[in-house]
Amino acid sequence: MLKKLIMSGLVLGGIVATVSAGSYAAFTDTGTATGTVSAATVDILLNGSDGTVAVAFAPAGNIIPGGSSTQTVSVYNNGSVPVNVSQLGLIAISEVSDPGADCLPASVSAVAAGLPISGLAPGGSANFTVTFTLDIGAGNECQGTQWQINTTVEATT
Repeated sequence: MLKKLIMSGLVLGGIVATVSAGSYAAFTDTGTATGTVSAATVDILLNGSDGTVAVAFAPAGNIIPGGSSTQTVSVYNNGSVPVNVSQLGLIAISEVSDPGADCLPASVSAVAAGLPISGLAPGGSANFTVTFTLDIGAGNECQGTQWQINTTVEATT
């Protein structure tokens, strides 16, 4: 009787193993999706150049007390995404040449207009202006003085 039980268990186990193996048999296939991702570029050109550019103020000379000189600067978005362009810090004014005594810093000023520029599209351009003014109260010590005006702008996304 024990022999019949063992034989029945072995037969039953073989049937279960055969059925189980048959139910797990299948065709398979795999696939892999690949791709690349690139970071955006933020790049602006001022008057067509990268980095620091020299600009000519008009009129460049013969400014009298109360007079001003203005320069238009073109900003071109050479990047791949829209950018916002803003003035970074204050406009810096320094004397390049001073044939007389110091022309007081209170006698000169510079203002940027047209900033910030919002949502400048790739390939797009916009302008801002910088105006330099010699104060009406500037004295003789300012005669013949030349100034350098630095305006730094920054593009962000």
